[in-house]
Amino acid sequence: MKLVQGTRNSNPHTVTDAAAEITLNPPFVKLLGNSNHKPLTISCAPPSDAGIERLISLTIRRNATNMPQDLASAFSGTENGTARNLSKLNGTTVSGSIDDQNITFTMPVLSCADDGLYICDAVYLKSINSAPVTSTDQKHLAVRALPGAITMTSVDQNGDQVLTAGTKLELMCEGFVGDEEDRSEVTWKWQYEVHDGVAFHDYESTDDINNGPITQDPDVPCQRRQTSRLTRTLTPDDSGRRYRCLVRLGSIDFTGQAAYHTLGEVSGKVGEVSSEGDDSPSGGAIAGIVIGVVLACAWAVGINTVLLPVRPFHVNLF
Repeated sequence: MKLVQGTRNSNPHTVTDAAAEITLNPPFVKLLGNSNHKPLTISCAPPSDAGIERLISLTIRRNATNMPQDLASAFSGTENGTARNLSKLNGTTVSGSIDDQNITFTMPVLSCADDGLYICDAVYLKSINSAPVTSTDQKHLAVRALPGAITMTSVDQNGDQVLTAGTKLELMCEGFVGDEEDRSEVTWKWQYEVHDGVAFHDYESTDDINNGPITQDPDVPCQRRQTSRLTRTLTPDDSGRRYRCLVRLGSIDFTGQAAYHTLGEVSGKVGEVSSEGDDSPSGGAIAGIVIGVVLACAWAVGINTVLLPVRPFHVNLF
């Protein structure tokens, strides 16, 4: 049987002959981490302006990660021309028929491996006595990975272990940082709470932060991983404090994928001063204030005041 070929190239406005019509919805996919939860719907239909006398078949196939695969098809005279699912992909569904002049294949969850070329083949007769015509359309589905879930672990702390001020604690974050197709700079942001009305403050001491190399994830073809470590000298102010880390891609903070960790109790030494500053007066300042007040009162009532240097900051009035 002689087949007449009609194809549509990658430019949807250039048609070499009457071509089938494939629709991808959405036409571009961005994954958070290694998967998404928005379905992909692929529709296949014969050319709308071909003057078709009889539609013989519709087929949806793909060439993703260099693996050709038939996804769905419908044939006139077979199972009433209804669409059949030819794939072995979990959760996929099909709809449509030859009578509908359209079939649809739906993928509920996408991954990096679904990036590839999707193809619609339509076979039809332009007249009863004519040779069958095979008409093809194809579109590329671009799947890109965005930064995904991050995990944070405390390297030097186990459970509710009591920590000591002056010792070092290391927090480590690890997770997806996006694929290499996105040329935006990948950076890590560390933040902490101080309970001053602002949710989180940026950790500005970059000397305490060490980022590892970006590596390809072995299980996710289009995704990369990286670790970031924060090594901090603990202070009493760290007791019960919450830290978080997140990935910044270009100028976008992925706070929805941030990781959190709350420290346990940090025991401090007697007389230690808060690392965030203590606005209360010191002992010497208090003694000076007392002396000043006493002298002022003595002068006001006309009493001579003598300071006896028996002990520091001791005042005698006579």
